[in-house]
Amino acid sequence: MPVEIFLSKANAEPEYETIEESELRDDDVVIEHIHEDAKTEEKENENGEKEIVEVSPAKEMVKIQKRPVALNDIHPLWTKHPNECNEDEYKDFYRKVFMDYKEPLFWIHLNMDYPFNLKGILYFPKINTEYDSVEGTIKLYNNQVFIADNIKEVIPEFLMLLKGVIDCPDLPLNVSRSALQNDGTVKKISDYITKKVADKLTGMCKTARESYEKYWDDISPFIKYGCIKDDKFYDRIKDCLLFKNLDGKYLTLQDFVAENKKRRYCGSCKRNRKHRKCRRKAKKEKTVLFYVTDEVQQSQYINLFKEQGIDAVILKHNIDSAFITHLERQDDTIKFERIDADVNADMKEEVSEEDLKEEKETLTDVFHKALNDDKLEVKVEKLKKCFCLFDDCSV
Repeated sequence: MPVEIFLSKANAEPEYETIEESELRDDDVVIEHIHEDAKTEEKENENGEKEIVEVSPAKEMVKIQKRPVALNDIHPLWTKHPNECNEDEYKDFYRKVFMDYKEPLFWIHLNMDYPFNLKGILYFPKINTEYDSVEGTIKLYNNQVFIADNIKEVIPEFLMLLKGVIDCPDLPLNVSRSALQNDGTVKKISDYITKKVADKLTGMCKTARESYEKYWDDISPFIKYGCIKDDKFYDRIKDCLLFKNLDGKYLTLQDFVAENKKRRYCGSCKRNRKHRKCRRKAKKEKTVLFYVTDEVQQSQYINLFKEQGIDAVILKHNIDSAFITHLERQDDTIKFERIDADVNADMKEEVSEEDLKEEKETLTDVFHKALNDDKLEVKVEKLKKCFCLFDDCSV
């Protein structure tokens, strides 16, 4: 069992502290007993009369030699049962261990006795920077004996974005890579940690959806990275993947796919029998899911989509490109397209250059004057008022 470690300084002057008599312990060295009189103040009562009111009762205090403070904590927070810990203790522990004074979003307290012994706490920090600059720290212990930080054979790689402590007496103290790779317990521990993280996230999504949505922008890089790196994690979390649409509403992938299936056709397609082939074709083709990478630069297309009642989701993080590629591999019935990637095929109305001559001359003159660049070439195209997502469907 761990023991407390104290540091003493030879020939140091004695130090003292004053405590209440009720806090006195058997091993305290008492210097003197002190009586503190009650404190009073003169206050005005409800009748407007002044009277003396006791604001602090009399106390019996004791001056003692200052108690030594252990350099280590033999009862760290992760060794306690989750029911014995409160929110302030979790936050204080986080600040003390990781020197991070931004509060964590939430945490998972691990406590397992069978088939192996494992305790720990994993914190989800607020991730508000670019993905490639995010670094976490997970400290690995064996019976409160520190082994190392961020051992990827024990901690799944995508969890390295988190901060936390894992204590497992069943881990070998020999942390050489070959020893860990050949240890059966290590793989079980890694799978267990992944499962607990997925269970926490899915549980939050189902029972505390509002909080889950509030945290989503911060935790989504971690979740998306986990889906790419670990198929088991993806299988557990796939129903809880969220996408923020143009109205700021969070949708699951299933909701977004279902919404786009309803809006595959233009207004004429829904009314005109000549467009039955579009309906038959929709059953065979992939469901196209549009996304936005820059709400400012793509604002023109966003407005056009909104006018036509077509939704898109916002995907502007560095990891999103790899993430949607992963989703397309997992589900061959969907296809992600950037909101401005297919404009030429779907949204342009075929008109002659002569019909657009006047508009082109006017816009060219405006841009030349505004940008002071006579060599600037301006291209003008007419967009359809109504369009279908199938190229061979024309109204």
